Amino acid sequence: MTHWLGMLLLVSTTTGCGHLFDYVDSTAYSIKCKHRAKMAWMDTRDLYGCVSHPYNFGEGFRAGYMDVCMGNDTGCTPAVPPRRYWSSCYLNCEGQAKAMAWSDGFAHGALAASCDGCGGQCHVSMFGCSTGSGSGGGGTGEFGTALKGYRPPQANNPYGNYNDPYGDGEYDPEPTLNDLPLAPPPESGFDDPNPIDEDEELVPEAPMETGLPLEVWRQPEMPSAPRAAEAYHAPVF
Repeated sequence: MTHWLGMLLLVSTTTGCGHLFDYVDSTAYSIKCKHRAKMAWMDTRDLYGCVSHPYNFGEGFRAGYMDVCMGNDTGCTPAVPPRRYWSSCYLNCEGQAKAMAWSDGFAHGALAASCDGCGGQCHVSMFGCSTGSGSGGGGTGEFGTALKGYRPPQANNPYGNYNDPYGDGEYDPEPTLNDLPLAPPPESGFDDPNPIDEDEELVPEAPMETGLPLEVWRQPEMPSAPRAAEAYHAPVF
């Protein structure tokens, strides 16, 4: 006993406790699934009293039930029976009938486990990318009940708010051209930019009232560039 305790202590200190805990956890879960499969067969074996080989059928039933509990949600029957059905003792007609009874029991056990809700219990939940703490639907990014009433930024609500915490979470529709206010028409009716009188002559435009005489303003003269002869001054001796 001391020898095994020393070996266990040595293994746990050299390889780490994480692997040991994983092994203990999977072993405990396997024992739990095996016990559930046994109890399920004891509750339903009276319904299969008419099968030709009840012992082999019961083995297959417990194996199928445990297989679904351990994570095989499909419940598909294995292509070949267990290794012990490969021996020469099962090569005759009776042996093949026992192997078929095991296969039928496996299918019924997997179906019973699925009906009992055992499928998917050993799967780790996975969460996708979400937009907030209230997103639901397996990480689809949709707003859930935690964000009910939140109004995200949009055209008529650029900053978003929580003004309606008990609302239905629906957004206001974006404004359309029909919702925009229109300017009132001019009082004189149609405003023609080029009015024409009755004789179809253009009406002269009124002079601009500036208050300054016309001779005050003159066109500025641009200074001309000096010629080369004027710009050069010869030295005086």
